[in-house]
Order: sequence, then structure tokens, then C-alpha cells
Amino acid sequence: GCGAGLDLILAAEKVGPTGRVIGVDASEEMLPLAKTNLERAGVADRVELRQGLIEALPVEDQSVDWVISNCVINLSVDKPAVFREIKRVLKPGGTAVISDIVAENLPHWVRDHSDLYSACVSGAVSEQRYLELAGEAGLADAGITARLTYDESMVRAMVSDALPIDVDAIAQCLEMSPDDLLDLAAKDLAGSLSSVRFSFTG
Repeated sequence: GCGAGLDLILAAEKVGPTGRVIGVDASEEMLPLAKTNLERAGVADRVELRQGLIEALPVEDQSVDWVISNCVINLSVDKPAVFREIKRVLKPGGTAVISDIVAENLPHWVRDHSDLYSACVSGAVSEQRYLELAGEAGLADAGITARLTYDESMVRAMVSDALPIDVDAIAQCLEMSPDDLLDLAAKDLAGSLSSVRFSFTG
């Protein structure tokens, strides 16, 4: 999920002029944007862009030293496949660092709403399930290096401003005003959503 390429630029700076970065995104439209941004940053010569799915990475077996992902895995409907792919492409002893949204005990109205899935909320699994998925795929040395749990004000901002969802449409579906929806989300999701950074070894 390399998107417009910010993480690719940061990775390219880390690997230096002799390193190589592979950016993968499912969206055909995002890759030209990423290419433009890489060229502007002066690192396009060390980044290769590939179109593909996170559940079937267009990357060779045991060919990369690092896998990085930023708030993408929660969008997958086949998370076990994602972790198997991470294990497959990592060299033995390679490292995966993943930042993602995790959720504990989401209410059914959140789990059932497709717009909140695309907003990185309702597809999120628990922190424990994340660790289990990694272990089941054969990844080792699971660790958590950072965690930020969302309070009510952060949830309100996340749902209303930071995410590409139609708050009015969701509110209408639930037969409530947008303000009431934001109040409900803040109340029901505060303390349940966290941004967590995980690390694993291949």
C-alpha cells in the first residue's frame, strides 16, 4: 500500500544510493503519483514500483531484508494471507515493521458498516489477533514498539476529518444526525482503537 510514496521516499533515504526499494500498491492510479513524488525527492533511481495486492505480493520468495506497512493490513479481508506473504518474501532473519489500527470489542454497528471498513476502523482486529496471525504465518520475535490509544476527541477527529468516509451517509443509515453519530463513535470507540507499531522477524 505504498500510495503516493511518502514511505518509499523515507525508505529510499534509509537504504542509500546502493540500496533498493520496492513499492507495491493495488491502485493503478496511485503509482504514477508515487513516481512523480519519488522523482521530485530525487530517489526514483532506487525505487521500483509494482502494481499488486497485499495478499499476493508481486515480489520474489525470500528476496527482501525489510517489509514495511503503514495502516494497510486492516483493510484486507484475508489477513492470514497477508502475513503468509510477508513471511514468504522476507529473507531468513529479515524484519517486518508494521504500523496499523487495532481494535478491541468493536460494537456491531461499527463492524457491520462498509464505509467504516474502508475508513480503517471496522476491519481492524485486536492486538492479540495481530500477534497470532504473525505467529501462524511463521514470523518470530513478535514485539510492539509503540502504541497510541485513541480517546474521545481523537475518535471524533478520526471519523469526521481524517478518514475518507461520508459521515452524513452513515448517520442517515443509522437514522441519526452526523453530530449524534460522532458522539456515538466517540463514546463507543474511545479506548477501543489504537495505533500500534509491530515488529517481526522472518
